[in-house]
Amino acid sequence: MAYLPCQNPQCSSKGKPHPNCQCYQYLTGKDRVDAERAGYELPGTTKGLRLRGVRGGDLGRARRAGRKVKYMAHGGEVDHFCGYNIPHLPSCEYFALGGPVTPVPTSLDIPEMPDPPSTMGHAAVSHGLLGLLKNVGRAKVSDPEKAARMIQEAREHTTPSDMPTQKTMGHKFGDHLQSGRHEEAADLIHGHATMGSTAKSHLPDILAHMAPAILAQEPHPDALKSSAEYLGSAIRGHSALEAHMGTLLGKPKASESLKPNREAREQLKKFIDEAHANPQTLLDVGGNIGHYLPNQAGTIGATAAKAVNYFQSIKPVQPKMNPLDKPMPVGRFEESAYNRQIDIAQDPRLLLEHVKTGTIVPQDVTTIKTIFPALYESMCEKASEKLIEAETEGKLVPYSQKVSLSILLGQPLDTTMTPMAAQAILKSAAPQQAENQSQGKAKGPGNGGVSSTELEAIDKADEMGETKLERRQADRR
Repeated sequence: MAYLPCQNPQCSSKGKPHPNCQCYQYLTGKDRVDAERAGYELPGTTKGLRLRGVRGGDLGRARRAGRKVKYMAHGGEVDHFCGYNIPHLPSCEYFALGGPVTPVPTSLDIPEMPDPPSTMGHAAVSHGLLGLLKNVGRAKVSDPEKAARMIQEAREHTTPSDMPTQKTMGHKFGDHLQSGRHEEAADLIHGHATMGSTAKSHLPDILAHMAPAILAQEPHPDALKSSAEYLGSAIRGHSALEAHMGTLLGKPKASESLKPNREAREQLKKFIDEAHANPQTLLDVGGNIGHYLPNQAGTIGATAAKAVNYFQSIKPVQPKMNPLDKPMPVGRFEESAYNRQIDIAQDPRLLLEHVKTGTIVPQDVTTIKTIFPALYESMCEKASEKLIEAETEGKLVPYSQKVSLSILLGQPLDTTMTPMAAQAILKSAAPQQAENQSQGKAKGPGNGGVSSTELEAIDKADEMGETKLERRQADRR
């Protein structure tokens, strides 16, 4: 749904649409019906009240019929309005006098669309690192001249005074972008060559982010298509990561497991080796998206260089014993460990897969933390939320997953994982002094023995490691 532009001169968002704007609450009759048919969200709507003879809602008639009408706003209902020429009340959910109006959350807030590292990390979930480095910014428009003319018309005709009587698609597109009617702009432009394969549901958010650049930069149809598809891939990656997070804790199912793409692995290894041999190839990373998204393009380029350097630093190489010796083949274990990190970079969700199966190792975390630091922070935040949900709901989290989460988050989540507990377990396994055994006395912590707190940690670890048979035998004693 879209909003009509605010008319309140006391509002800092005058002339722009914003949630909970009540300037149109008394709009009735044909004007209201036409506005709702056009897709605008109006305050005090009676849609759904089923008043006979009323289409789209008539506020006055609804009140006379005794219907309770609420002013709907994103985030909940409000009991007052900030109407035309009336200052926003301080109690208003979208109080604007002296400050900005709270924006409507969008699917591009990951956490914020303007944050290039976060956007790039989620795009990598969709593209894979290989696609991010090789394919982003390479889109082509079938008829670039026609598309450029449409974009130029949008740039030239963005104010009502400039609008001709018969508006072209470009005129309408520019008018929608200038007025902040991004949903209408999405309806108009969806399926156009400049938007490529971008989903219609993603277009309003993408256009909201790109509108200033589209209206300011010289027309570049290929770059517009590349940029729209890139931001769309970030939204898809965000959704894919959210879906995988939903199955993070609990017993893993074989049907939900991810498998590495061996073909993509070999292609990524080849790309990294070639880029290391010829760093000039990295200048082409990001393609043409820098025309409309310069910060995003710069982030992708920096990530490409970082990834090449990182993988060269961990790539297994067998040194020569003597200068004229032939290189020894790399061991299978070293090659497998290297391939594992390539796979995780190609599909960052594999890091969560290793958490789920309890097979994560510290190097896995280092890979994502080095190449996609913003994505790593997002993963940690969401994993912490899932852990809190499981604790609140009383959901059993396997001990192996607790250990994996501790490695992912970089902090112990259980007493048995603390250094103190590890030392206590080692001390308890060591042979005791003969005099202590004969006296039947346990040494205190000051004498190098095991404290009561450490013993509790040992008992807890032993209890977790007990089988059902051992537990039943212990109960019989």
